Amino acid sequence: MKKNYLCIHSHFYQPPRENPWLEAIDYQESASPYHDWNERINAECYNPNGQSRILDDQGRVIRLTNNYTRMSFNFGPTLLSWMEENDPIGYNAILEGDRLSRERFEGHGSAIAQAYNHIILPLANRRDKETQVIWGLLDFEKRFGRKAEAMWLPETAVDLETLEILANHGMKFVILAPRQADAVRNIGQDNWHSVIGDKIDTRHPYQIRLPNGKTISAFFYDGTLSQAVAFEGLLNNGEIFARRLMDSFDERTEPQILHIATDGESYGHHHRHGDMALAYAFDYIEKSGQVELVNYSLYLEKFPPKCEVRIHENSSWSCIHGIERWRSDCGCNGGMGYHWNQKWRKPLREAMDFLHDQLEIPYEDFMSVYTDDPWGMRDNYIHIILDRSENYRSEFFNKWLKPGINSADVGQNILKALELQRNLLLIFTSCAWFFDEISGTEAVQDLQYAARAIELAKEIFDIDLGDQFTAILKEAPSNLPEFYNGKYVYENLAVPAHVDFLKLSAHLAATTLFKDKIKDGHLYCFDFHWNNIERFYSGKAQVVCAHVTLKSRITLEQQEVEFAIIHLGDHNINVGALPYSGKEAYSIMVKDFSEAFKHGYIANALRILDKYFEGNLYSLNDLFRDQRKEIIDIVFSQTLSGVEDQLKNIYQQYYSVMRYLSNIHVALPPVFSHIARFVQSRDIECELANEEINISELNRHIHEAKQYGVELDALRIETDYLQALQRLFNKFKQTENEDSLKQFSELLETVTQLPFSIDLGDIQSAFAIWAFDQKRNLQAAFPNTYSLIEKSALNLSVRIQSETQHE
Repeated sequence: MKKNYLCIHSHFYQPPRENPWLEAIDYQESASPYHDWNERINAECYNPNGQSRILDDQGRVIRLTNNYTRMSFNFGPTLLSWMEENDPIGYNAILEGDRLSRERFEGHGSAIAQAYNHIILPLANRRDKETQVIWGLLDFEKRFGRKAEAMWLPETAVDLETLEILANHGMKFVILAPRQADAVRNIGQDNWHSVIGDKIDTRHPYQIRLPNGKTISAFFYDGTLSQAVAFEGLLNNGEIFARRLMDSFDERTEPQILHIATDGESYGHHHRHGDMALAYAFDYIEKSGQVELVNYSLYLEKFPPKCEVRIHENSSWSCIHGIERWRSDCGCNGGMGYHWNQKWRKPLREAMDFLHDQLEIPYEDFMSVYTDDPWGMRDNYIHIILDRSENYRSEFFNKWLKPGINSADVGQNILKALELQRNLLLIFTSCAWFFDEISGTEAVQDLQYAARAIELAKEIFDIDLGDQFTAILKEAPSNLPEFYNGKYVYENLAVPAHVDFLKLSAHLAATTLFKDKIKDGHLYCFDFHWNNIERFYSGKAQVVCAHVTLKSRITLEQQEVEFAIIHLGDHNINVGALPYSGKEAYSIMVKDFSEAFKHGYIANALRILDKYFEGNLYSLNDLFRDQRKEIIDIVFSQTLSGVEDQLKNIYQQYYSVMRYLSNIHVALPPVFSHIARFVQSRDIECELANEEINISELNRHIHEAKQYGVELDALRIETDYLQALQRLFNKFKQTENEDSLKQFSELLETVTQLPFSIDLGDIQSAFAIWAFDQKRNLQAAFPNTYSLIEKSALNLSVRIQSETQHE
């Protein structure tokens, strides 16, 4: 039996970023060219780790491997919810990785659970700890189809009460940082030995005796190696990474486990292609035969603890002061501002605690009318969060409501009360306190949850805590003068995210302007049904009047709304929305707009809008960023097309001048350079968007740009290139058409002509998966086009010999 075992644990997590009223993430420009940061980090890390590339000594892909099969890992439940909806392929690779790990590790899956929304558990009361653990475990069971053996503690923050709860729910072990150990002793002995100062032997598990008489095991990861992976560039080379791990075992004769734990984002997001370094390291280590890969559960079964450990309560892996980073100005920060402080943390914690505590008794009193166990109902609400179908909701109500209570009568308010509790848990998501500034994205996100909770409390309990809440926040100073304090941040950055039925209908109205056929559907977490819609034109101006029913899929609330939207062209959009006023009043409004547009009285139509919807008017500035961006792209397309034509005319007019300057090696004047950059980049983009790409024209544009020293728009062109390559390759896979393969191969050839590099990783992986998954001889299956396949493989650095495979 091998005595050296290795386990690499990855903690994959992103804070929830969804608007609390919409259950969706709005466009985040800072994540460009992706829609939002979840999408960006997923593309860089989570998805690649499910299909990581193994290279040979010539840099060619020889295999694709699912890293999740060989590592130990946990994913934040809210992140997995996003992945399930937005990247089902990457999501399923994670689930498949755990399934395959059970085959590899004698029935023990490598995935472990996580407390639901990453709160600092020692700072929570026992009831909230229970819910966080229950939600995390039930979420895990639904996704992975098995019970979890362990749970990741957010920030590894730990206290004995939390460990008792984990043990009560059958958890076998936790993962902690070495500095969280206080003292150790052999099981059965009396004397403790201090290990303060990271002195604990991390090469074997320990037993923790709990006040309730139960025990739970603990693994203390190797801090030095974990630090090197996360912050010291150890992932720059897979072989160096593997050798460093293998060389770190000591000479003891008994079995030992070397294990590291880091944020999983190290493997691809923090370190580009870190997933490939990890995949190569796994391969290198396994081939060496010197070390056996293992997960914690299997090692614990093979080698139970022989020693006990006493932990430092209220400690964590990312704050040397314990858990102060999440409630005080302890000095731990991200280093954003040299003279900054985090004095805002304490008032923010106090404001959230106030809101949470003030609503405990009202919730309990309200729910006790309908259920015998208000908190048990909250614990099981995770089932509804995960499946909001009508059948599942009915089963939930039948189980938890008292006999004789009809869910049709009280269901909306009960769901709103449970949503209130969900938001009161989300307000403690740890990232709000982790970073440096209260106006930061993470703190604002938690404040949005607070705003939603305050709104629900007012609706259900008729309790308004807004003024008291903001009074506490006012004591939280911002480091940025323009944001003053937490009260200002809350009112100006968090509250504006609020959405009601009227604001939602304004967004829905905007979608009608550019659609010929209007049908029922959904917008974010709302369903809508058109009761009536009328459209009138006058020149390029139009007005749409509608009566629509909106229904929340979260709380089942619904409202009939009427709106009118006037578009005068370009960005001139005006919307009015009100609760439905009845058939007669609505018909009069429609008639008034019809008459105004019939006679071309556009100014009068705007006055009608003001008259009917006074106080409930919206413009393009009020729309969600996604809708605003989409509409701006549409309404300005014609205007921009005219501008493009003018720039192209100027370019053609001075083409000979630019050519002359190029021939005598004189740099283009800035004005010519900018125009040439736009025109040449745009020509390339348009060519790539064509269904049939003219390769010779594309090459001509690229050659001209290089000839004149034009700096092309690399980011946009790279995006368009990748989309075109993916489109052509998908078409070939579906049809096995020679022309599609020829276009794909020729387009790949042009990549080498570009004056900048393009990351072809996704295309390389897609091609490799297709080639490696073929159950037939490629040369025999494609006798007329095999040379194109070979050429494409060469350009993508994919080796397609028979020994390659997709693991």
